[in-house]
Amino acid sequence: MNTGSFMNGLVPGISYNTGGSYRTIEADGRFYYYDGDYITFFIGDTPIGTSKGKTNITPLDFYMQAQRQEPQYSDFCVLNTSRILLAAAGKGEKVVKELGLIWAKLDVFDEPEDFEKSTVVKDFLKSVSATLPSCEKTRNTIRRCDNNIHAEYGVRIPLKDGRHLNCNIYRPIVSNEPVPVVMSMGAFGSGFINGFRTTDTEDLLEQAEDRFFNESNRLETQRFLKGVFIKRMLPCVLGSLPLPNKKNAGKTPKPISPKQLATIEKVAGKLVVGKLIKGQKPSVPIELPKITPASSSFEEPSPEFWVPRGYAVIHVEEFGLGENGGDFKSFGARNAHDYCEAIEWASNLPWTNGKVGLFGASYYAMTQYTAAQHHPKGLCAMIPIMGDADSYRDYNYSGGGLYNRAENFDPSWPKQDYSNLDYAVDHPFLSEEDYGPEAPFCCSADMSKVDCPIWGVLEPMTTLHSKGTSEAYIRSASKEKKLSVILSQGIHFWMYSEAVMEDFCRFFDRWLKDADNGIMDEPRVSIQLATGNGSYRMRAADDWPVPGTSYIKFYLSEGSKLSTVPGSDGKTSYSADVKFEDWKNSGTVYVSEPLEEELEIAGNAMARFYASSTTDDMELHISVSVLNEDGSEIKYNSPAHVDPRPVITGAAKASHRMLDNELSRQDCPVFIHTKEACKKLKPNEIVDCPVGTFPTAFVAPKGSRLILRVYPVDPVFVGYDCYSYRSGATNTIYHGVSHPSYLQIPVINS
Repeated sequence: MNTGSFMNGLVPGISYNTGGSYRTIEADGRFYYYDGDYITFFIGDTPIGTSKGKTNITPLDFYMQAQRQEPQYSDFCVLNTSRILLAAAGKGEKVVKELGLIWAKLDVFDEPEDFEKSTVVKDFLKSVSATLPSCEKTRNTIRRCDNNIHAEYGVRIPLKDGRHLNCNIYRPIVSNEPVPVVMSMGAFGSGFINGFRTTDTEDLLEQAEDRFFNESNRLETQRFLKGVFIKRMLPCVLGSLPLPNKKNAGKTPKPISPKQLATIEKVAGKLVVGKLIKGQKPSVPIELPKITPASSSFEEPSPEFWVPRGYAVIHVEEFGLGENGGDFKSFGARNAHDYCEAIEWASNLPWTNGKVGLFGASYYAMTQYTAAQHHPKGLCAMIPIMGDADSYRDYNYSGGGLYNRAENFDPSWPKQDYSNLDYAVDHPFLSEEDYGPEAPFCCSADMSKVDCPIWGVLEPMTTLHSKGTSEAYIRSASKEKKLSVILSQGIHFWMYSEAVMEDFCRFFDRWLKDADNGIMDEPRVSIQLATGNGSYRMRAADDWPVPGTSYIKFYLSEGSKLSTVPGSDGKTSYSADVKFEDWKNSGTVYVSEPLEEELEIAGNAMARFYASSTTDDMELHISVSVLNEDGSEIKYNSPAHVDPRPVITGAAKASHRMLDNELSRQDCPVFIHTKEACKKLKPNEIVDCPVGTFPTAFVAPKGSRLILRVYPVDPVFVGYDCYSYRSGATNTIYHGVSHPSYLQIPVINS
């Protein structure tokens, strides 16, 4: 005998007949049938529909015209039947039975607008004080039931200290065996796309979810979803993002005002790429997102993927957000321990098999690391996509300069008086107390303690999370680990693609379901090497950095050249007193001779400069691009064909140049960054300044040339004390045998 469910138990008082005796469905909607049975459902003595027996039955199954390859959730009969059932069910079993008395009078073939205006429907609703749910909400409900997804919203996870976390749970309505859990915890809320508090109404979110699943191929829907995303995301960013100026030392500005929020919403509504921050034109351009949300969950595990494959999904919202207001501290140690408690709580739920896997991107990757180092009971595997484990070196102060892009991402509403950017500015040096595993904000993970199976995913040639992802993989103690290097303009373009997700599922099947599927016998590392104009080629490797990589040095030489051997001694000077908006026209440039052979380049590049300044500090920002034989720049944009980018970027602050010799590698300088190790410059003193970069993966054709650009400023890496040393200053880079400054690139050997 098989077990099925009618509308996930949302409609009480329903009975059924499989050709034998009548039975009443159980409180959770369960019914029982044999293979081949046809089941008729009743309200009292009134039949309301018949379906061939299956695991989940909704009014979608009552009407043959709605049963196509793509289910017709908007079929008039399906929609009208479901709306009236849900309206009655909201008032209880007694009202459902009253509905049965007028069922024969309902004209479910009417258009939905006419159906709700009919006298029969209006009189019934009035008599029981009920209202029809919206078409959008109804379609969302039918879709979840049809896909065997049971959703529980606002579930409380109790914590040992008396607090609680809010979460949403998605699990199979009917399952023949306990299921593992795929979990995420972060700060973007738990509603559709993003759930942090805004002025949005429930109707808007129902509409967004409905249109996402039913109309995603329509251009108008893509625009609508992008507008919803921008409306919900931009106040989180632009309400507190500071820009460098003489008066602002980096402290969080006042919260965004209702007027400014209205301006953002107006821009979002028009879907215009603009320059907007606090109602004023910024000195550094800020562009609205170029993406349409690729998943209903946005950076979290998607219930629509995982639940039909025999998993439960739990989205956990960090303490201090949404309805669980309090003192929110992003990436703080308290959150890490909360996550551990949530993992252990999930592993003990009665319908689970006790195994939990962590999944998520960006913020949701970083929280995985900070929790996993504490070895919570039930944690069996993790898939961190583009996230940093070292919050000082890879998130806040990469290269010693405060990274002004995402560290002030404040999802609390209203904005808090003290954010993690304030914390970063107040704690400019690295210490165990300020940035270690138990730091109150921006705690880091000790990757030597993260030993569970891990599949890291990094996007090369990007300046957010890529270096942190690479370093987390390299330093992880796990003996069972994999890494994917995937080209894109943002994780949202690819992380929910079918091919990628199916591999992730095989990984979790191996570690959460004990499936012997051979996933760990396949190459440990896969790399997409950019070949230009959105194209790429694939390479497999046994590890990362790729074993046998050659590190080739190109030395800065006279005549703005890059040479394979040091040339005669010389120097190049340039002004450091540059406006941020003029950064591309500043600094100096070096170009190599045509390459004698094609090079496959993947991993970490680095530079080493002998440099001086007329003041007590300086920033060294670098980028590397590739020139065709005709001198035009090869566009290494992503397969999504968005923005071309340099193949190599990096930055370092000269005062933070002292290396940690234990952590530094041939391909990656690692700096100490403590207050004691910080050494200011003496005017015109020549110092040795290594510059680390973000991971890269590209092919430089035979005959092409590398072009290295060195800038004194950059709109991404910003030293908030920069005006104390850039005003009126001149920087100088030295080259030659006496001061062999160079660019080093990682070349994969065939």
